[in-house]
Amino acid sequence: MSASASRRVELAVTSGKAGGTHSSRSLALNEDARDFFADAAAGVIAKLQAADAFLPYDATYKPDADEFEWALLAQFPQIKLALSRLEHFSTLGSFSPGDKAFKKDLKYATTVLRDDSQTAYLFRSFTRSHELSEKKKITLTMRDGRFGPPVERLFQFDEDADAVVADQVLLVIHKVAFRRIFEAMTAVYAEAKTAAAAVNAKFPIKNFDVFEAAVSNDPNMADKVIAITRRPYFPILDMAAVEQTNTRFKRGVPTVVENGVTSFEFRNGPGERWKLLKLLDDDHLTSPMTQADYEVNSKKAS
Repeated sequence: MSASASRRVELAVTSGKAGGTHSSRSLALNEDARDFFADAAAGVIAKLQAADAFLPYDATYKPDADEFEWALLAQFPQIKLALSRLEHFSTLGSFSPGDKAFKKDLKYATTVLRDDSQTAYLFRSFTRSHELSEKKKITLTMRDGRFGPPVERLFQFDEDADAVVADQVLLVIHKVAFRRIFEAMTAVYAEAKTAAAAVNAKFPIKNFDVFEAAVSNDPNMADKVIAITRRPYFPILDMAAVEQTNTRFKRGVPTVVENGVTSFEFRNGPGERWKLLKLLDDDHLTSPMTQADYEVNSKKAS
């Protein structure tokens, strides 16, 4: 898409409950705002055009910050439905800052950038927290020589995007936000169930049905259990090594022996539900300098 003077920009916000019907409202922009969103959208597109390569979209792959994925739009009917609303921009109702019911379930903002040859849709996560009055901070403006909170409703946008659609192709920039915006978790949760079964086959889990339900309904837990089964050490990991780590690093995962079989007990309460996954994901190291034991949060090689 060119950055010519012929480009036109529009902005909408979309609201709706997960799994429910969504609706979009347009925002009338003054010239300064139009320039901001047009330049921001052009900057995102330029970044994508400069990318070395795009990976085919894999619902369960966790990309690095500089990796982007692509997919044909036909794979995501929920996005096609969103575009069907936004393609007829003039028919959208206007966004009202005082519409509390609409703001309650805000999901994303869409910048629509058009030129003579192409239309690009840039999606960005946008919730009610982007209204400054919803934050647990105070915003001050100067009026008549004194500072005070603004009289107007203020909404905060940035220059980034989580996903872009152009020419029937989807480009995913920030995957976690993209999956949340478009509820694109079906394939992830299915893979998480498969991964949970693989974990249970190697390391019996008491309350497995609760464990399976947890990892197939929480996106972070789903990503974690899938990652565990993809670690290169997973095929050779054995019960003795995991039990030793559980004891040495005081992971606090209960073990149960029934009919001579040792199981790890999964507990789903606050502060408990992550313990088993963290244990199996080898989130531990011993400092060669101090011999102290630590929990780690990255699998990047040093």
